[in-house]
Amino acid sequence: MVKWDAEAYKESSHQQFKWGLELLDKLALKGSERVLDIGCGSGIS
Repeated sequence: MVKWDAEAYKESSHQQFKWGLELLDKLALKGSERVLDIGCGSGIS
C-alpha cells in the first residue's frame, strides 16, 4: 500500500503545472472557451 505524502506531492507539483501549460498551448484556445480542471495538481495557479 502506498502512503500519501503531501510534502512530496507539493515538491513535484511544479512539473504537473508545466505539463498543464504545455497541454493548454496544444489546444490552441481562442479565448472564449472554458477549461475545467478537475482535481489536477496542487491547486497552485
